[in-house]
Amino acid sequence: LPVPLPLGRIEFIPIEWYDRIHSYSNATMASVRAATLPTIPALRAIANEVVLDVLMYLTPLTCETTIRCVLTQMNHLYEKFCVLNEQKVPCSILGHSLGSVIAWDILCGLEMGDVADANEVKEDEE
Repeated sequence: LPVPLPLGRIEFIPIEWYDRIHSYSNATMASVRAATLPTIPALRAIANEVVLDVLMYLTPLTCETTIRCVLTQMNHLYEKFCVLNEQKVPCSILGHSLGSVIAWDILCGLEMGDVADANEVKEDEE
């Protein structure tokens, strides 16, 4: 393991979900590309890539797959971070665009016991 960073330093650990989710929906994306008109290619690409992601996220299967993908990575990376720093530390979750919706859905899905566990970590430090 690498040497831990100095105390008090902020570290951003990205969660990559976009490519992993798109590998699950290759058939869907192939169908969309086949049905896409060749006119205004840049605008069509934005519509296919961005708007379709939002619409797909609203489907139960894609939503569940995305949340599981993100949660699995978050838990794995947090465990590695805690091992590296030899302690459990509080963390913040940031998201941009659809990532912020995913983060909101994850936080809204937490059970009260999960929140209590997070508060215990905070109280142990004080």
